[in-house]
Amino acid sequence: MAKINSSLTDPKIQKSNFNRLDETAKAEFGPSEFTRARADAWGWHFRNRFNSLSPWPSLRWCSLTMVKSELISSLPGSMREKWPRQVAALQSLFLLFRQQRPMLDVTRSFREEGKKFAGKFLLGGSSFSSHPVSMPSANHSKRLIQAARELSAKVERLKFSPPVRHVYNPLTYAWKAHEEYLRRFGNSGKRVLFFGMNPGPFGMMQTGVPFGEIAAVRDWMEIQMPVAKPPKEHPARPILGFDCLRSEVSGRRVWNLFAARFGLAEKFFADHFVTNYIPLAFLAESGANLTPDKLPASEREPLLAVCDEHLLRVVEILQPEWLIGVGGFAAARARLSTEGSGIQVGQILHPSPASPAANRGWAEAATKQLIALKIWE
Repeated sequence: MAKINSSLTDPKIQKSNFNRLDETAKAEFGPSEFTRARADAWGWHFRNRFNSLSPWPSLRWCSLTMVKSELISSLPGSMREKWPRQVAALQSLFLLFRQQRPMLDVTRSFREEGKKFAGKFLLGGSSFSSHPVSMPSANHSKRLIQAARELSAKVERLKFSPPVRHVYNPLTYAWKAHEEYLRRFGNSGKRVLFFGMNPGPFGMMQTGVPFGEIAAVRDWMEIQMPVAKPPKEHPARPILGFDCLRSEVSGRRVWNLFAARFGLAEKFFADHFVTNYIPLAFLAESGANLTPDKLPASEREPLLAVCDEHLLRVVEILQPEWLIGVGGFAAARARLSTEGSGIQVGQILHPSPASPAANRGWAEAATKQLIALKIWE
């Protein structure tokens, strides 16, 4: 064990391990130009990211190896047959760290755990096992999914009177897409948690994903799941799921900004997450959208109590440094529900097309606000 501990602080060994990754990655992913380019891009990103966040290059090596192991799904069958041992080793390492600690949660307790696991599996000379290692799990996704199920059940029990004629709950009829979103992108702690007010008619109401502009969910996040119908559907607001041809302007603006700044969805979700404060959409008799602040107090307050509770649970799971309300309503709820917690709360302009300020350049305005808060550079 003394050998392992000394290895953790030996810069020559650290550098050797880090360089070894580059060599083995090229060998294991080499014949495919496309896959190699993706691996190199990930390597550049994580090299820079982990250099500033972690003092242990060996831990960076673990994390980068794990990221590259995700590219296994892109390998042609011939490569899997040619390097079965290497593929099995990468899969094993990937599963090990996925189960113990999601790969990007390096800003919290991962550092101490990283020293232990890096020493045991990389620096101590142990060879990789071809079988997944079962370790205690800190599975953020499972906890988010359970919390969303409980939120859905609680809001389903609430009753609403006119002017509300229809209530849509995407956590029921679009649950599969919402669950996939949480599973894929809620799998680690986050530095920044964005959240809006409630679902829009051509976004989350159709896809089950917050601000769920169909093109962004389908093409950028690569989520496309079957969507059912709400029990009581308004004829002016049919649920067509991913077959809906309308565009959610707010969602398009939000996800276009994140895609333009981060490129890959995985890079954005490494440190950021997006949710909605209220999962329900309220429709008037005409089919017009009713915002939650228009509900009578006797119906609004029980709803807000349930949603405050859920927001605090999401914060507990993801442990963000920042809560960013998309619009004034969301920011106000964040301040009220997290008062005294020490979490920093900020606000960005709502991207609604009903906002003249948003129509003058929402992406630029939101970016300036996030830079002013020192969330982005």
